[in-house]
Amino acid sequence: IMGRYNWYKNENRIPSPYGNVASPSTSNSLPGASIQGRHTWTIGPRDLFEHHFVYGYSESGRTTPGAGFDPLQLGFAPSAVTGIRVPAFPAITANRLSPTGLAVLAVSSNRPEVYQYRAAFTRIRGNHTMKFGLDWRLLAGNIILQPPLAIGATNNFTGGPNPAAAALASGSGIADLLLGAASVTASIVPFEQVRRPYYGAFFQDEWRLNQKLTVTYGLRYNLELAFREKDSQYAFFDLNAASPIANRVPSLPGLRGGLTYPNGAVQRADRNNFDPRLGIAYQLNAKTVIRAGAGLFTHPAPTGLDTSTGFAQRSTSVFAAADNFTPLFNLQNPFPSGPLQPTGSSLGLATALGQNISAPLGTQRVSYSAQWSFDIQRQLPWGILVDLGYAANTAVNLYTPTNTVNFNQLGPDAQALGSQLLQVVPNPFAGVITDPTSLLSRPTVQRGQLLRPYPQFQNVFGNAIAAGHASYQAMQLKVERRFSQGLAVLFAYT
Repeated sequence: IMGRYNWYKNENRIPSPYGNVASPSTSNSLPGASIQGRHTWTIGPRDLFEHHFVYGYSESGRTTPGAGFDPLQLGFAPSAVTGIRVPAFPAITANRLSPTGLAVLAVSSNRPEVYQYRAAFTRIRGNHTMKFGLDWRLLAGNIILQPPLAIGATNNFTGGPNPAAAALASGSGIADLLLGAASVTASIVPFEQVRRPYYGAFFQDEWRLNQKLTVTYGLRYNLELAFREKDSQYAFFDLNAASPIANRVPSLPGLRGGLTYPNGAVQRADRNNFDPRLGIAYQLNAKTVIRAGAGLFTHPAPTGLDTSTGFAQRSTSVFAAADNFTPLFNLQNPFPSGPLQPTGSSLGLATALGQNISAPLGTQRVSYSAQWSFDIQRQLPWGILVDLGYAANTAVNLYTPTNTVNFNQLGPDAQALGSQLLQVVPNPFAGVITDPTSLLSRPTVQRGQLLRPYPQFQNVFGNAIAAGHASYQAMQLKVERRFSQGLAVLFAYT
């Protein structure tokens, strides 16, 4: 029986230049711990049982001096911070003013955890040494990344004498800020609680057929489920689902595609992960051994599936009249009705219409590699051992980085139109897609946009798409010369 406990903590402290809550600095705390226990039981001269349990976590907590500060103390209306989970001193940038706070984040917390239990039973019977067992793991995490209110002031409103062509040295961002002529950006982010389980089972038999030939064979099964978010905030892109606006755009029949929010794992599990292995060792004579082996090895399930589109929202206030020169002086109450609130999954397939989308697919194969090798080992005179071999590895369904595969690209027939794709034509989505920040809400649109596979969106990027392939082959040579008293010289070449 064996047990162990480890604990550590790293503190990254960055000096606070202002010495108060407005300092644009951050501190990072990195605590972690692990505990493990192992038990080995010799049941008899030919039976052995071993199992162990492991738990560990590593936390990253980044905070600014202003974390926890209530912006209402600065005079903001309560509606300005509606929906913001963690209050903080605002990040202020203004012309001729040193910045305060960090616009990227006020609080960042990520606590990944891992649990594992593994058990294996070994039995020796005759010429067979058999081993079989189970492997269970659970990956978990709690994540929040909260930016503060971001306030931006230029010298646009205090420059002059002509606001349409202000002199370069005129005006002051500080003056604009004091007048209340500044923009405010509020970011609402989700709190994510994720879980991912893994189940594995394996069997292996080392069969010594005779004094010269040994065959090892086995089979492993892997089932790793995709991340499951506690509140079902993760989405995947369904390539074939009928679009809810299809009947409103008759000029583009058969519109399909959109974000889907499953009540469970964000990606359906690939349950076909059987990994067979085979190895052969044959002693040709007293000085020569031949070995060969082959096997399939399933890779871990992909990361980058945490797409929470719809559950995060960013709003920027309108701080000038239509002429862009007359300030509204609404810094105190930039969002009278509050910042835009996330729609969550309520819009379903209509979420983010007219926008760029980045999301995983709902179903795809898990990546795996096929490996095989062959080598001959020969004992030569003068204590020289030569090993000459061939090794190969082919990896299939390798995962692509985020925003690499664009499912909304024009096909070859459309690309053949060349410059005609840039023609401005009436937009059939006008009045259907009403998001004012989208190009697809305008009266006209480029012709090429309407020829895309999913014209109701702009770019549709896939996260961790199983589209890669890699191959490796090598000749390997090793020469070893052993001397007396443990001295040896080794030469290797690949």
